[in-house]
Amino acid sequence: MRSGHRDRVQSNPHDDVSLSALIHFLDSADKFLASNAAACLRQLAEGGKNKREIVPIIGGRVVPALVAHIEDVGRETTNSLREYGRLVLPYKRQLIAAIQKHPTADTGWFAAEALANLGPDAKDALPAIEAMPIYDTNRRLMRDLIAKINAPVMPNQLPDPTSSSVTPPAGAGGAPSGAADH
Repeated sequence: MRSGHRDRVQSNPHDDVSLSALIHFLDSADKFLASNAAACLRQLAEGGKNKREIVPIIGGRVVPALVAHIEDVGRETTNSLREYGRLVLPYKRQLIAAIQKHPTADTGWFAAEALANLGPDAKDALPAIEAMPIYDTNRRLMRDLIAKINAPVMPNQLPDPTSSSVTPPAGAGGAPSGAADH
């Protein structure tokens, strides 16, 4: 049933009836059904073509619904939010509130992970994340989440080697080596 709705939205992102049905399934008392709906919403955002063609149309409705259900649906909501990338930014405050409300529960950890997936854009969430209790079982996860948020921003393209601001490597330039001819 849910995959049928997903397939219809996949072929026509403007299919409001099918998208609304998927979002409505997030409200289900049946956790399997709700998780499956979140998985379908994640699949709609996976891959370059979907990110270019589907996410701009459905993301504005899907992301707030996923954030609103992070407490009920959990892990699959976090996985889905990762696929919607920067569209999660306006919902940082709600995710931080989920951490503060549930600092020792899975919900808090799922919200922290969703924020960490934003990388440096989630620096304002660090105080809430760092206030979460650390146990032997979550020490590594906490370290990984903080590292993701503190990761340096990497440019998305290499510098232009012809630019005057790019320093050539040592020994580059000058006359070609005679060894290259042999």
